[in-house]
Amino acid sequence: MHSTGVGHVLLAFAAVADQQGYLGRRWRTEPEDVPVSCHALRQTLAMVRRDGYATVTRAEPRPLVSVAAPIRDGTDAVVAALSVVVPQEDEVRSLTPAVRAAARAVSRGLGSRHLGGR
Repeated sequence: MHSTGVGHVLLAFAAVADQQGYLGRRWRTEPEDVPVSCHALRQTLAMVRRDGYATVTRAEPRPLVSVAAPIRDGTDAVVAALSVVVPQEDEVRSLTPAVRAAARAVSRGLGSRHLGGR
């Protein structure tokens, strides 16, 4: 959850008790094996909730970027996430609106009336 765009989205919109339980443990990024700062992850999750998407950059096994957005059901609860993973050198800024629009379209198909962040 802490190493992927989809994981960031699902964790950001998880129940507070579930977040606290997850954030109460020590984690390392996969596969880089770098310690995860609980404080930094909390800040990241707050940005995901505010902005309505997550962007995660990975260095191993090769440089990749994941852009993910929440999918909501008819009660507007986040039930899944949609993600695109591309080589890091690709233009990520142009992917973000497309990923968010696709996630909103799926959400509308599930009955959501949520317009998304920003």
